[in-house]
Amino acid sequence: MNRHLLGLAAAGLALMTNGASAQTGETQSTTMGDFNISLTPRLQYLFVHSNDDSSNRTKQESYETLRFPFYGVTIGIQPQTLENIDFLITPAYGRGSGSFTGVTTTGAFSGDFEVERFDLEVMGRYRPSEGPASLFAGIRYIAANVNSELKTPAGNTYSFTGTR
Repeated sequence: MNRHLLGLAAAGLALMTNGASAQTGETQSTTMGDFNISLTPRLQYLFVHSNDDSSNRTKQESYETLRFPFYGVTIGIQPQTLENIDFLITPAYGRGSGSFTGVTTTGAFSGDFEVERFDLEVMGRYRPSEGPASLFAGIRYIAANVNSELKTPAGNTYSFTGTR
């Protein structure tokens, strides 16, 4: 996961050296050869909540809703030969932790969990010369790593790490 942070840090450094303000989301543009390049910082809060409907669950469970910052940068690339078409690449990263308690048909439980998420979105955008609308097409890759530590009433600890 450190390589993701390194990439985001490099993009942030590029923004700072070009005078963009990461606090305001100001877009910085430049021309490189036959391409117009723009960088736009992104910051949002990600909310994660478990709504698992497993058959052994009851209404007596309590999962803390995670709220954590999710940040990245959108890189816009527009070939100068294509006036109405550009491409957008957005890497984003965030991390948060919380706790859970509950009762199932097999007994009571509690524990802690941590979520780490990395997204990569690649899109093409067509902007018609007339009208305010744009057409988008693209893909998004999401890598979420969830680490859970289940603590039973007897003090036993069960650890689980999973990636989706």
